[in-house]
Amino acid sequence: MKSTYITPYFIGLVFSSLLTTGCDEGPRGKNRIEIDPVQTTQVTSATKTAGIHSEETIDVGPTPIHSLKFFFENSGSMNGYLKEHYEIKNAVSRLLSEAEHKSFRSYLINTDLYKFEPVPHKITNALTEKGINKGDTNTSDLNFILKTALDSTSKDDLSILITDGIYSVAGDQNSVIGKLKSESNFTARHFEDRLSKDKKLQTVLIKLNSRFNGSYYTVQGARINIDQQRPYYLWLFGSVGTIATIQKNLKFSDLPGYQHHIIFTSDSNKPIEYSILSAFMNKGTFRQHHDKIERPYHITNAEKDRRSKDFQFTIGLDLRNIPAEKSYLLNKANYEIIGKDDYTIASIHEVYTLSPEEIKKINNPNFSHVLVLHSSKNPYGSMHLVLKKQLPVWIKKTHSSDDTNIKGDTKTTLGFQHLVSSIDRAYSKVSKTHHYINLPLTIDN
Repeated sequence: MKSTYITPYFIGLVFSSLLTTGCDEGPRGKNRIEIDPVQTTQVTSATKTAGIHSEETIDVGPTPIHSLKFFFENSGSMNGYLKEHYEIKNAVSRLLSEAEHKSFRSYLINTDLYKFEPVPHKITNALTEKGINKGDTNTSDLNFILKTALDSTSKDDLSILITDGIYSVAGDQNSVIGKLKSESNFTARHFEDRLSKDKKLQTVLIKLNSRFNGSYYTVQGARINIDQQRPYYLWLFGSVGTIATIQKNLKFSDLPGYQHHIIFTSDSNKPIEYSILSAFMNKGTFRQHHDKIERPYHITNAEKDRRSKDFQFTIGLDLRNIPAEKSYLLNKANYEIIGKDDYTIASIHEVYTLSPEEIKKINNPNFSHVLVLHSSKNPYGSMHLVLKKQLPVWIKKTHSSDDTNIKGDTKTTLGFQHLVSSIDRAYSKVSKTHHYINLPLTIDN
């Protein structure tokens, strides 16, 4: 059973001990540094910069994982996932088998840290109610858990955390929401502190589903026996390079029980290849710019369609390296056209879903998506097409502020949006802008 546990102090030695011996146990120290948010703007064309780069984007390929650290929350609320060999164990074994590394350490964690099985292929066999019964399993401190995993992750490391993601707060229904928000403020501060030391740190949150057969403890302390599917969460903490190494070997969507994922990164306005397509899903007519440098984003002699009085053009883009899941890139609500209210996004398509004839018209094997812009008004002027960095809709759908009716609930987690929003807030403070991409476009008559 979980309850609120606010650790009064943390011993700073955990970071060095995790990196060296990996066996120290005890609370951890806090070093809080306030960060001034940095706001800059970057725009890129298909061939060269079409603007001023105030700062460089993070562009790092896969790098070897020196030390892989595995943390499993061992509060009593996790026992229901471990009664048999459910999906959670298959997901853990799949991830650990794909994570190439030089050294490995594993821990159990609730309000303290405990050594666990040292060999990756023995982890799932040890994930039983008896096997994780160390320390006070009646309570856990999610802030302590997240901070410990964060602080253990250095430049060449990757940390894995398995948890049900529930803030442990007690009280009546009227006071729970306020307490959840207060807890999330400490989570945000922990992430701000860590990012102040390393802006290249990425956090991956993966929502998975597994059978749960056991006792669920509500926020009001009631014990409810359930046997059903329940969500849980796999967290990855690492550098851009070590996260890229995992993604090279394993698609997150291939994990058993996968539902969704989000990658938190301070990287923004990534340089991508894109171009206005000359003859694809267009309405009206236009000419490509005579200058090869401006041609990808600048068209001239634009005229509306004579019959419909509409103007429409299509952009080919390479979004393969954008750290967002497939559904996010296909959601029109995540894009915005800045500087030109006369345009709307008509449709978005993945290139591989198009017909062979359409793909031939695109004539660029690097493009992963096409995006259609439409105007029924004045089509002329300059604008920017941006892909916003914002929380996907599944975050809100996963959130619950009342878990008393947990039977049959296979999708929600108490306080989830407060937790995720706090992490998003921390990354927003150090991100250069709030856009994944920011692409200039010009239409002349």
